[in-house]
Amino acid sequence: MIVYQTIPRSKIKWFRSELLAWGKQHRRKFPWRDTSYAYAILVAEFMLQKTNAPLVARLYEKFIEKYPTVEALAQTEFIEISNILQLYIKKVVVNRLASRCMKNNNAQQEIKKSAVT
Repeated sequence: MIVYQTIPRSKIKWFRSELLAWGKQHRRKFPWRDTSYAYAILVAEFMLQKTNAPLVARLYEKFIEKYPTVEALAQTEFIEISNILQLYIKKVVVNRLASRCMKNNNAQQEIKKSAVT
């Protein structure tokens, strides 16, 4: 039998502040944490799927430098993207997303929608 207890708000507030303080002091620096650009965040999310963050950090900066916008990515040959991403499933998804964004002529809205689903 599972017994649930209510945690007092004061303990939740304390835990939250302790966790945030610890995170501020110990969290690793990654380039995608310093941007609010939806496309750059989405690229990082794709690259981080089943790949460790330090490896992604090295590839991410090259990728964003070479393809700074969804339009630049959509105009790129599939083989070029594959040389950077190195994993087939990621190549396919990122390329399809860029193409879909360009077809809809509403790239930012499409990116936000894809990031949620």
